[in-house]
Amino acid sequence: MKGQTFYSSLYGSLTSLIITRRLPYGSRLPSAKQLCSTYQVGIRTVQDVLRDMRDAGYISLEARKRAQVIWQPSQAHDEQTDFYILHTHRQMIDVLESMRLCLPPLCSGLCDLLQEKDIRHLYKMLSTLEDNKNLEKRRLLIRDFNVYLLQRYHNDMILDLYLTTFSYIEYPLLYHTDLFSSYHGTLKHDYEQLLAAYTDKNRRFVYDFYDHTICYTIQRIREHAAQIQLCGNHCIPEAAPFFWQPKHSHDYVYTLVFRDIIRSIACKTYADQQLLPPIEQLSRTYQVSYATIRKVLKQLNDIGLAKTYNGLGTRIQLNKGVAQAHLEDSTMIRDAVKFIGAVQFITITIGRCCLEYFDQLLVLAPVMEERIKKGIMMASVSLMPCW
Repeated sequence: MKGQTFYSSLYGSLTSLIITRRLPYGSRLPSAKQLCSTYQVGIRTVQDVLRDMRDAGYISLEARKRAQVIWQPSQAHDEQTDFYILHTHRQMIDVLESMRLCLPPLCSGLCDLLQEKDIRHLYKMLSTLEDNKNLEKRRLLIRDFNVYLLQRYHNDMILDLYLTTFSYIEYPLLYHTDLFSSYHGTLKHDYEQLLAAYTDKNRRFVYDFYDHTICYTIQRIREHAAQIQLCGNHCIPEAAPFFWQPKHSHDYVYTLVFRDIIRSIACKTYADQQLLPPIEQLSRTYQVSYATIRKVLKQLNDIGLAKTYNGLGTRIQLNKGVAQAHLEDSTMIRDAVKFIGAVQFITITIGRCCLEYFDQLLVLAPVMEERIKKGIMMASVSLMPCW
C-alpha cells in the first residue's frame, strides 16, 4: 500500500474493474463487509469510496442493497480502456510469465491427486460451455474450472495466487477479442482433451496445455497493445510493478505484536527465564496502548510461553507443555498452516524456476566467481600488516 492511501487504492481498483468491464453494466459490487475483508480497509473508507463512485457516475446506491454498476462504455470510455491497456500491459505480461512458471507444474501435479468423482464433476462443469456464448460467463467458467482443480491441493496460498493473478490479467482485451478461445481448436474441445489427459495421468500433456495457453495469451496481449500504439500517438507512463501479497484473515494489532514477540523468543532475543520489558516500554516500542500489551501478555501466558507475576513482570518460561499449547492457539495454528502452505508451494515450483533460469545462471557463474575472487583479494590486502 506504500505510496498511496487505502482510499485511493480501493477507488482505483473498483473503477478499473468497471472501466475494463470486469464488472459490466448492471452487475453488483461485493457487499461493504466483503470489500472490507478483501481490501483490508475499514468500513468508513469503503463508504467514502462508494459515495464518491456514485457521484462520479460509476454506481448507484440503494439502502440495504449492494452497489450496482451504471457506467456504460462510449467512444470516450473506449479511449480510457485503451489507456488502461497501454498503461498496464507490460506488468500483465510479467504476471503471466510468473504464472507460466507456477501454473503448469501445479496443474500437471494434480494428475496423481484427482479422483474419478473430480473428473466427473469437471466434465459436468464443461458441459455447460457448449451453449454458453457469453464471454463473461465463459471467463467465469474457466476460472471456476481451474479453481476447482487447485482446491485439490487444500492450500490457500496456491488458490489465492491463482485468483489474484487471474483477476489482475483480466482486462479489456478479453472483451475486444475472444482471448479465451483456444490456441489450436475450440475451447470446449481443448478442455475435454485436458480432462482426458487427467484421466490417463498424462502429466506432459497437462503441463504443455497450460504452458502453451499462457504463451498464447502473452502473444495476444502484445499484439493488441502494439495495434493500439499504431493507431495513435500515445505516450503513457507505465504502471507500477505488480506485487502479490497473500490474503488471509484480518490481523489485529495485538496479533502482530504477539507474533513479533514469539519471533524474538525463537531467535533467543528473549531467553528462557528472562523478564520481558515493562508494559510501558513495550507500549512505546510497538506504538500501541497498554491494553493491547496486556492482551499480548495474556496470550503468551495462555499458550505457556510466559508467566506474569504481580509486582515482578512477565518472565519467559519455556516448558514441555509449550508445543501442545501452541496447537490449541488459533493464531499459532494459522501461522503454521501458512508456513506449511508456503513450503508446499516452493516444493512444487522451485524445480521449474531453476530449470527456467539455468542457462542464465551458467552465463552468470563465471562473472560471479570473478567478483568473489576480487573480493577475497581486496579483503586479504586490507588485512596485510603495514611494516
